[in-house]
Parts: sequence; C-alpha cells; structure tokens
Amino acid sequence: WNESRFTDERKMFDYQEETVEDMIKNNDEGLKGQFLWLPVGTGKTKIVLTYLAHLKEKKQLPKYIIYTLPPESVMSIIEEVRMFGVQVNVMIPLKNITTKRKQYDKMKVSVTKGCEPKLYHINLILHDHLRYCPVDLPKYAGDSIIIFDEVHLFLNQSIRTGMGMNLSHLARAFISFTGTPVIDNKTEKLISWLEQIVPFEVNKRNFWVAANNMIAKKITTGIKTEHEDVVAPFTEKEQRKYQKYVPPAMGGSNTNPSSRDWMKAADVCYEACDRKMVDLTKKLLKKGRGVMIVTKDTNHQN
Repeated sequence: WNESRFTDERKMFDYQEETVEDMIKNNDEGLKGQFLWLPVGTGKTKIVLTYLAHLKEKKQLPKYIIYTLPPESVMSIIEEVRMFGVQVNVMIPLKNITTKRKQYDKMKVSVTKGCEPKLYHINLILHDHLRYCPVDLPKYAGDSIIIFDEVHLFLNQSIRTGMGMNLSHLARAFISFTGTPVIDNKTEKLISWLEQIVPFEVNKRNFWVAANNMIAKKITTGIKTEHEDVVAPFTEKEQRKYQKYVPPAMGGSNTNPSSRDWMKAADVCYEACDRKMVDLTKKLLKKGRGVMIVTKDTNHQN
C-alpha cells in the first residue's frame, strides 16, 4: 500500500510540475492570460502558488495579487496560502465587517474594509463582492495579477461576469482556472476568456483552435473507481407533492408549472435523496468504511 501510494503521489507531483512549466512557457511567450482546466483535487491552488513563486524569483511579480473566489473556498485557500509562507489579506467591501473580522482574526489573516488591496499580499475577495468595487479595483489592475478561482462562474450575463471581464482586460496578467469550463451547450460563452490567451481574434469558427491553448490535463493514479447509481424512492406523501408540481409528461398533474413549482419539485427530490444518503452512510460506517459525502452547498452540508 505504501509503495502504491508513493507512486500515486509521484504522478501527482509530476503532473503539477508539468502544468507550472506550461504556464511559464506561456508567460515567456508574452501571453497575458493563463486558463487552467484541471480536475478537482489535483492541486490547482498549489500549481498557481508555485507559478507565482517563479514570477517572484524572476522579478516579474506585480505589486498586487488579487485572488477572487467563491465563499465556500475561502478557509481552505487561506490554509494553503499560509503553507507557502505568503501573507494573506481579505478584502471586504461592506459597511459592517465586525462579524467577518472576528472570523478571520482566528485565522490570523489581515482584513481590509473596502476595495484597496495590500502590497505584496495575496488579497482575497469573494466573487459577489467584486460588484462593490467597480471604480476602485480597476485602478490597481494595471499593477496586478488577478486570479479567478472557479472561473466558470464568470460565464453567464451578470454584474459579476462584467466586472470579472473588465478586470481581466485591465490586469497586468491573469490566471483563471476551473474543473468545469463548459457548463452548458453554449460553449461560445468562453470566447471572451479564450481571446485573451491566444494571439488572434476568436470566433465560433476558430473556437476550438483557441480552446486548444487552455492548459488542460488529466491524471490517472491507477486507483480503481466503481460507480453505482442508487434509486431514492419517494414516500407516498412525497410522491403526491412531486406530482402536484410537475407536468403530465413527468408523471404529474401540473399542466402549467412555474419556475417556483420546479424548485419545489427539486426540493422534494432532495428530501428523498438526503434520506437515502444518510441510510447508505450509516450502513458503510457500520462496516468500518470511510465516507465522503458531496453536497450542493453549505446549507445542504449542514
């Protein structure tokens, strides 16, 4: 077991090293943007921090590092950044940050009220807080490298996406990364990002040529994985509720379902799934098995 684990770790290390080398090559060729498409759990944050360390060594690191991310990633990113010995600052552009400040004080990181990043820190800011900085953040972009964690959240038409695109264009350099660059069949949403990582104009006809410039990698550790679909049946009460919300084509009685009806139907499905997940988890724990449960958000996790 120890030998196989060492081999897996060696593969992962080589994988991360190759990715950093690709990023360095792009930078040396004068490309402003980096777009990483890497699977979940393969060390995207470590790769980005290693690349930043290279820029620092070569005296190419801008004054400011701005790292925008979803709220559920903040605590883990802080821990990873601190392991690299880099100072962290959290930017919170809200009127009242007392509660948040206490939370981050426990993590021993500094907090800035507003949109002003700290020099030579990794400045974290939530995706949804970017919209509070439409004037201030762009002032620093020209002296910044901006990192977009989970960049697929910047693809749909929104204030967040508009702000993200503006910052990426103004930045000295940017790094965007995700494990899911394609979120629906409208792949053209990626064009605004792809055109910044290639030296030519991107359109629907040459889209895949540009997409080829994404740093996309896969890794196989040799660990066997088995997938099994498990049905979570409704109770009679849940069955009646579900049929009330969905159309006849889905076994229901609602001939004109609204968006609210669809959400209620989904909630009923989650109730059934949650019950099944808990049941399966108990059975596995009784067998002495470890279990990792994937949830849809923090509330679901709680």
